[in-house]
Amino acid sequence: ERVRTELGFPLHRRIGWQSRNKPLIIGNRMLLPLYSDGFDFSLIAITDNWGETWHFSEPIVGAGSIQPSLALCKDSSIVAFMRDNGPPPKRLAKSISADRGKTWSTVEDSEIPNPGTAADVIVLKSGSWVLVHNDIEEGRYRLSVWLSQDEGKTWPFRKILVNGMPGSEVRGHYPAIIQGSDGRIHISYTNQIAGPAGQPSLKNIVHACFPESWLSEYGCNISASTRYDREAGGQTIIQRIMPRQNESVNEIWICDKGRFGHHFNGSPYRLMAPLVRRDGKLVETSWDAALQYAAERLAQVKETIMKLISTAKIMVL
Repeated sequence: ERVRTELGFPLHRRIGWQSRNKPLIIGNRMLLPLYSDGFDFSLIAITDNWGETWHFSEPIVGAGSIQPSLALCKDSSIVAFMRDNGPPPKRLAKSISADRGKTWSTVEDSEIPNPGTAADVIVLKSGSWVLVHNDIEEGRYRLSVWLSQDEGKTWPFRKILVNGMPGSEVRGHYPAIIQGSDGRIHISYTNQIAGPAGQPSLKNIVHACFPESWLSEYGCNISASTRYDREAGGQTIIQRIMPRQNESVNEIWICDKGRFGHHFNGSPYRLMAPLVRRDGKLVETSWDAALQYAAERLAQVKETIMKLISTAKIMVL
């Protein structure tokens, strides 16, 4: 049963509704997320004629769910991730629309940690989702970017943009994310670091830009311990490899290959300079000479390579 009545709170109604995150466009339909700081909930402004007329969704009802960011699923449903001003647990709030934004499911907590701060999501051209937010339960000293390849079910790829210490003056918050026409991802956010002694904190707006591949790269943060070695003729050698703590990459661990695989550095078979073949033998040369040699050889076989590429289908058949 529906009850229609005056909302009350004339001051809050007069203040009105605010937008924070970018609109979602589906064909001719534009969905603009709105929220009220006074009423602590959200709704969506909808236009099907590029802003000439507007209508509004049903409220996205939750205990303090504001500043929605929208992601379109392959089945045409829409997911809204929201900042949660309500009680614990400290998570991003989530709601789903199955009718192009008109009505929304009851808000639930997602499994994504968040201290009640702004977040933004985008669906990339590849179909992957990228979420930028404070992925901690308290504070704003860490800002991270997460990548999902299954529409938000899991987020296995994570990189940190701001990584301060609890209780420090470091802040990274109020992020916004888009994808450029060249496929690169652009993020802007408010940044804060400690100022000079006795001075206020320094604040600015940061712009980060990177390809999708950067988010899904694997690796380890490591540090190399070195020393001068008598057996190596007094040269500096790598003595050991140790992990550096990075929660978004390898926490505090490295694999056996990463820890012990550095001994090739002292191998007598290690190449110390580029080699080119002259008169049937490999001889050392400079990098400039090696690159010039490679360019000349590629130029000589360019026509042959193009013929192979153009006839590849015939060759496969």
